[in-house]
Amino acid sequence: MVSFDDRAIDDLMSAVGRETELSDNELTYQDEPFLFWLANDLRSGLARALGLDPAMPFDRVLATLAAADRERAAEARAVDDALGRRLREDQLLRTVGQIERLVKAR
Repeated sequence: MVSFDDRAIDDLMSAVGRETELSDNELTYQDEPFLFWLANDLRSGLARALGLDPAMPFDRVLATLAAADRERAAEARAVDDALGRRLREDQLLRTVGQIERLVKAR
């Protein structure tokens, strides 16, 4: 039977963690609650901007928006879809800017 020293395991895990961070340097740390919060900000903010109930299903919000501005509705759908996956830092920053612009546009 092989026995491992706890210190050796800690050192190995630390090395693996550093290597993972180095190989993942284009991706910013994003956990699901953060991305969910951004998506919720888009969905509820867009509904409020249109004078709708923030609890309304997002598809209905998009349909209402599309009646007045198809391009803006398509952009909102694309941003919402993008928030379903991890983004590189530049993509995340661009997405946050898009959310702000979409919510504040009249």
